[in-house]
Amino acid sequence: MSTNETLSKSTKNKQYLIVFVAMLMQAIPFGIAQNIQPLFIGPVVNDLFPGNLAGFNIIFTVGAVGSAICAPFLGKLFGKVNIKAIFIFGAILSGFGFLMFGYSKSLVEFYGWSVVSQIGTVTFSGLGIPYVISKWFPGKGRGKALGIAFSGGSIGNVFLQPIVANLIESQGYAPTYVMFGIVSMVCSIPLILILINLPKEEIVDENTNTDKDMPFTESESAHEEGLGMKAASKNPFFWTFSVGYMIIAISIAALSTQYGIYLGEIGMDSKTIGLVGS
Repeated sequence: MSTNETLSKSTKNKQYLIVFVAMLMQAIPFGIAQNIQPLFIGPVVNDLFPGNLAGFNIIFTVGAVGSAICAPFLGKLFGKVNIKAIFIFGAILSGFGFLMFGYSKSLVEFYGWSVVSQIGTVTFSGLGIPYVISKWFPGKGRGKALGIAFSGGSIGNVFLQPIVANLIESQGYAPTYVMFGIVSMVCSIPLILILINLPKEEIVDENTNTDKDMPFTESESAHEEGLGMKAASKNPFFWTFSVGYMIIAISIAALSTQYGIYLGEIGMDSKTIGLVGS
């Protein structure tokens, strides 16, 4: 076997590993920060903020806006700061912010820790994972690799929902917040330290021109990766898609954040609510 063939096989194995690690990051720390919060709404509101459901629900908006404001500045770190350091920073903020919900007693505290948690989550997930995938898949196969990586969020949600619902019922919401904040950090930090890395430059150069040895290879050429924001913003179909996606997102957001409290109000038990979430 030639040196090039050995390098290609080694690179392919590393690519599979990176996609798998990205899936795990989406399944556990991302899933904890993004997917299970609706299960806490009912218990938290009933205990701390009776009659103020709307006030507590703003936690989702505050967290999203805070992370959106910070995202452009965080994006500038990539390529300038060690990738492991960026991922660890995001993982710690995400898990610690979630953990601190368990000690929060006021809406302001919940809002603040929501911003912290969401900034961490967007750092390793919304920004970090696409950046790492783009480096390992500089040419063909990037779309499929990203799709598989981000499927981890949905896969993790299937298991997280019933577990969290049952723990809230048996242990209470505050210990469950703390528990899953710790789980988020304990699971993600070793993954990052051991497995998250960028490819060596020579591997990137080889992969850019290699089709048959690349996993998830697509028949489309690399020029279909995207137009860039400047060109896309001049395309009317881009804005049609954006408006349509916004309308869909509004309905999805309402459903995904309110199902827990609604089903609880009509008398469903925690196990059933967790199953619906899955």
